[in-house]
Amino acid sequence: FSGESSDGQEAFDVNVENPPDILIADVRMPGLDGLQLAEKLLFVNPHLQVVIVSGYNEFEYARRAISIKAVSYLLKPIEAQELQKTLARAVQALDKVRENEDLRSRIPFLEGKLALDVLESNEGESIARFEQWVHQQGWDRASYMALVLSFDPSGYDFDGFFQIVQLLVEKWFEKTAIVLLYEGKDSLAHGIVILSSEAPKGAEFLRKLSQSMTLENLLGVTVYAGDSVGSANDLRASHRQALRVLETRKAGDESALPPPYPLDLQKDLVASILLADEKLFLTNLDRVRHYFSETPNIPFATIRVFFHAVTSEIIKLILDGENWASPIIEQGLDFCSGLYEYHDLPSLLGWLDVYGRKALLLSSPINVGKIVDEVAKYLEQNLHEALSLNRVSSLFRVNSSYLSTMFMKRRGVGFLDYLTRLRMSKARDLLVGSDTNVGRIAAQVGYDDVRYFGKVFKKYEGCMPSEFRKRAEEPSGQA
Repeated sequence: FSGESSDGQEAFDVNVENPPDILIADVRMPGLDGLQLAEKLLFVNPHLQVVIVSGYNEFEYARRAISIKAVSYLLKPIEAQELQKTLARAVQALDKVRENEDLRSRIPFLEGKLALDVLESNEGESIARFEQWVHQQGWDRASYMALVLSFDPSGYDFDGFFQIVQLLVEKWFEKTAIVLLYEGKDSLAHGIVILSSEAPKGAEFLRKLSQSMTLENLLGVTVYAGDSVGSANDLRASHRQALRVLETRKAGDESALPPPYPLDLQKDLVASILLADEKLFLTNLDRVRHYFSETPNIPFATIRVFFHAVTSEIIKLILDGENWASPIIEQGLDFCSGLYEYHDLPSLLGWLDVYGRKALLLSSPINVGKIVDEVAKYLEQNLHEALSLNRVSSLFRVNSSYLSTMFMKRRGVGFLDYLTRLRMSKARDLLVGSDTNVGRIAAQVGYDDVRYFGKVFKKYEGCMPSEFRKRAEEPSGQA
């Protein structure tokens, strides 16, 4: 029970920071009437369940109640049994919303929410919203396919992973396909591919997508897909097919499956070039030799992909460095294009040994501590902006996975956790040291959604922002 009020404006002021789950409001109130109060609180909390009470059986009141999707429009005098049934419906609707609430709160993209609603909701409105969005993109003759992608969370944060896949599809399919993804559990991304009439379909689309991921070094990713369908109404069935393919693979003989791609080993090897540390490079190269020599069931194609990826990353480091040298770059490019001429591990190791040493001669040792300190200072000064690991790493010309690794080593927490802690620290200071409303404080620390800000704040501080401020203002209380 969050409170009661005889004045609509007073009720709004009290509840705007932490809106209730269920609102019971009389149509006739001073300040704001019940319908106006509901409309304003729905803007803050779209999942608010509204019960309108009135002593007047007037069509206009009932019409407005319907327009805001009120749970019920009750006429006075209200019978207890009728009110209990109404509240039970409201609670049932809230339970349905909360089944996916935690998942939805982590989805930063509208497109991801559209895909989530279509694939995991039974509501016809979800399909209608999705089809309207597709129409707005000018894709009226589209077909669809549901995807499930397994990826390594240590190699990609989800925001970056989404952007990489989106750009990759746009580039390789020449704007004949759009992908919408959202983050699921167990390092899985789920989504929808929208295909124009010119795009490849079914197995051909998957083959080209897998090939593009390899060539763009999007590694440690496995794609599972359902059938192509001509109607958005069939996408849930396509999604179930993709999940069945995933489960079938999981249920297979694990001993017969190839081992996981050594993404951490790839990152460590390239990091040794970035750090201009020859000893570390040779140590990591020996780890590569041991892994591919001693681990059974590794396809040689995977070994080729690994050396292609490492060489490509080294080329990027050289291009980003001050000692740009075209002969070294050309040698790396020639190796990548002629990789299929190599048929054994010793030849690949020998080539990378020589090429890595050449790259080390061009590398200038970087001061890891200085970079982390500069990034931390930048974060502190720009908390109001939409910061992400990929954006910051681009600004500082550092690979995103290396920046995350450096943060963990120097600060003891990952980049995203460090950023969130900074935001919560500033939010605490603003709550205690100013009378700024919670919505504005949320924006000042980088959150557009005040409700999501409240959830994050409660996770870190144990209470909602308004409660934190209230405790801090109590003479004997401690926030």
